[in-house]
Amino acid sequence: MKSKSHLIIGTLSSLELSLAMGLNLTPITLSVAAFLSVAPDIDEANSNVLNALVSKKTTKRIHSFLIYSLLIFSFYLYMKTSSNIYIGIIISFIFISIVEKKVTANKVRSIVLSLLIIFIGFIMLFYKLNIGIVVLTFLIASFPIMSHRSFTHSLSMIFLIYLLLSYIENTLKIADLSIIGTFAYSSHLMCDIITKRGVPLFYPFSKKYFSIANLRVGSFMCNFIEILLIFLLFLSILFHFA
Repeated sequence: MKSKSHLIIGTLSSLELSLAMGLNLTPITLSVAAFLSVAPDIDEANSNVLNALVSKKTTKRIHSFLIYSLLIFSFYLYMKTSSNIYIGIIISFIFISIVEKKVTANKVRSIVLSLLIIFIGFIMLFYKLNIGIVVLTFLIASFPIMSHRSFTHSLSMIFLIYLLLSYIENTLKIADLSIIGTFAYSSHLMCDIITKRGVPLFYPFSKKYFSIANLRVGSFMCNFIEILLIFLLFLSILFHFA
């Protein structure tokens, strides 16, 4: 499903779960639920989530800067060992053309975002924030460099998310954070399992993808299912206030 659908469905379903089970829903737990409902798609280099965190325009600038820096650096290294400027230019351009094909703009964006989140994690560690939050931050930092729909879309990751949220809930006394946050994360997998590709539920123990439908993301039927699900969740929530 599309990222905005994951966000709406994950947030609304978490709200519905809280109302149905009488859970303590706060701005903090709702914000965590909203973030975790789209977090799995950080592993997709061209996802809307990644585009929102690091824009394509910024990515292209960083990519160009790295390529030109490598060009200058490779030329400098060659000229330190040889004085033939023409051969140096040719070798440098050949080297850069190879690197540019391997290190695409999308890969650069993924790596930059991963490093940025790691940096934030070290700042949290320096200021001695809750260790559960720090570990969760470092875990999220690994998402951008993972293959799309791999570990992030597995039951193993859901279990890890639950353990970390449970620790944060118990140490910071944030009631029902673990169940609401984990449910929001799980909603992403439940939505993706109805798509044609499916999800690798038992990754890394098995790379088999499971799908209960054959919906193509962006197709009329998939869009219809998304809108219908959002509408039903909205009606269900209104029912609790009727």
